[in-house]
Amino acid sequence: MKKIKQLAGFCAAAVLAMSMSLGAFAAPSPSAIGIVISGKTEDANGDEFQVTLEEVTDDEAKEKLEDADYLKEIIGDDYIEGMSVADMKDVLVPEGTPMPVTIEFEVNGVNKDTKVVVLHYNGTEWEKVEVNAVAYRSVTATFSSLSPVAFILDEFDETAVVGTTSPKTGMSPLVIMAAFGAVICVAGIIALGKKERA
Repeated sequence: MKKIKQLAGFCAAAVLAMSMSLGAFAAPSPSAIGIVISGKTEDANGDEFQVTLEEVTDDEAKEKLEDADYLKEIIGDDYIEGMSVADMKDVLVPEGTPMPVTIEFEVNGVNKDTKVVVLHYNGTEWEKVEVNAVAYRSVTATFSSLSPVAFILDEFDETAVVGTTSPKTGMSPLVIMAAFGAVICVAGIIALGKKERA
């Protein structure tokens, strides 16, 4: 009987320890960060072209957008209270690509009702560019020149995020392990009990 109690205590402690660790395995929070090329590209001649996205290395360009007053001034009449920079990328196209170019981006957190402003850095200042269409996780814009490009959103839609799973809909591997361990412990207790009674 003593061995059964010891085994039961060990199993209870192990399952409790696993359950307390569940929070560390929750799915990551959705993020608007993550701009990629998702659809069409079209140059001035109507031809497709290759687009490369890189991280922005121009510190001056990034620092300007950290100033809320500057952002509001640049956006002008399109500014909505609460707007913020979702992401920025250095957008590169092959040398000699006829301008203007139209590019469709995949943008996390965007749906058809999201107010989106796209900015282009001309080397000294940020300026607005034409936004052609906003749809589910999609922003299409036309550029007369390219360099750092920033995406400004007025809201963030967690349901329009690529590559994330809500913790409520996914089952952590740790949950499965805890359940499996509990079953083994119960089976061990039953087997040990039968052995002691024999």
